[in-house]
Amino acid sequence: MQTFKKGTPIKCYFSRLRRRHRFLLLQNRHTVRPVHKHRLKQFALIAMDGMYASFAGAKACHKIIRINRATFVSTLILLLPLQLFALSSDQQQPIQVEADSLEIRDQENISIYTGNVLMNQGSLEISCEQLTLHFDDQKEIILMEMTGAPATYRQLDDDKQELNGQADQMQYRQSESILVMTGNARFIYKGNKIESNIIRISTDNQGIQAGSSETDDRVKMLIQPGQK
Repeated sequence: MQTFKKGTPIKCYFSRLRRRHRFLLLQNRHTVRPVHKHRLKQFALIAMDGMYASFAGAKACHKIIRINRATFVSTLILLLPLQLFALSSDQQQPIQVEADSLEIRDQENISIYTGNVLMNQGSLEISCEQLTLHFDDQKEIILMEMTGAPATYRQLDDDKQELNGQADQMQYRQSESILVMTGNARFIYKGNKIESNIIRISTDNQGIQAGSSETDDRVKMLIQPGQK
């Protein structure tokens, strides 16, 4: 497990060097002298098509790596799987992620961003307390989980109309192209508002389903005149 001294500013930069290879460089602005200072000299290979990182130390391989209480910025290029009614140019923009800490669980194929998480891509803005990315054996993103009080997102469509969503939890499963918002969920688009304990949004056909037959949850809708 790799940790950094409290208060140490760390920046993590992701960049595409080859089609399926990226490298991570940890740059420290100040001199840090932890117990194992040789571990700061890490050059880690990222072989992925997403945000999966596999870290290797100079002399040891750590299965779990934590960057505690650090301010870092991750910038990378990929298609974010939340292009619901989205501004078409957003998917061509780099993604920037900020959080208080980052944990890479190599064996479990999981990356966890924790604490005041902010993610941006073009007009897309997501904020949550924790962002968890799950990967398959081919290092492809298969699941994104966002939790917070609440987790929120904001984005513009091609007509510059704003859409907003918030919930206690949000989950996007790549294989199903379904965004599920759970717990005090709310979705607003062009003045229309849907409120429910659970809202499912299909990013393939732009369909929306609210409520569940398994609970007593009631759906609330506000529809502007002239719209369905």
